[in-house]
Amino acid sequence: LFGSALIIAYHPPFVQRFLSYTQKLFGIFREIENVFSDLNHLLTGELTIAASAVMGNYFLSSFIGEFYKKYPLISIRLEMGDSAYVTHLVEEGLADVALSRHVKNLKHCKQKLLIKEPYVCVCGPTSPLAAMKRSLSAKEFSENYLVMRQKGTRMRSKLEEWFKCVGVYEFLSMPVIEVNSLESSKQLIARGFGAAAFPSIAVRQELKRESLIMLSVENFSVTADYFLGYNDKRELSPAAFEFISLLTESMKPKDQI
Repeated sequence: LFGSALIIAYHPPFVQRFLSYTQKLFGIFREIENVFSDLNHLLTGELTIAASAVMGNYFLSSFIGEFYKKYPLISIRLEMGDSAYVTHLVEEGLADVALSRHVKNLKHCKQKLLIKEPYVCVCGPTSPLAAMKRSLSAKEFSENYLVMRQKGTRMRSKLEEWFKCVGVYEFLSMPVIEVNSLESSKQLIARGFGAAAFPSIAVRQELKRESLIMLSVENFSVTADYFLGYNDKRELSPAAFEFISLLTESMKPKDQI
């Protein structure tokens, strides 16, 4: 090594080459150091998300994929249930965040509006309604055999409130079919059975495939508000903080679905 150093010292071209290689080596060492530094800052751990049916089945399915790509070392668990159940999980510290409708009288689950989702009226492609070239009146819409969620659900209540608002009280005595599954409801409609109104996010793919057809109904204006909930008495985990940050960023007006 000492002999090699003497050769380099007395041959200027070797000096330049030696310095060049030395700088490259130091550059590689710095890159390696940066890589290990980045690894140390990668988030690990678990994230438990509690979501209502619409949010869990239709909203989170794509967003969780984006989150996983950015944070592949975080284990994700998705709990689903009605809005009261998923917000209860957050209050009890059994879930980090909840995505659901608004729930009253919560003690520790603070809810912030995430998205206002419009409802759309739909029928099947073989339904006579699909061939109509005009808007239906509210009364005409109510006279079709409507597929609805069971009494007491938020979706059912929203539609009943709208019918009352436009003065169609006959709807309350009209025959309907009650289904406790949104997916089952969509299948019935797609096969030409009656009509229904769903949150647009829940039927977006079916409308694209034209397995469901959107109906125009006069003065139809029903929206569903969905909220992000977290426990304001507990410190957010780093994984939950990053999830909320990424979710908030993705929900900016230009990206809103």
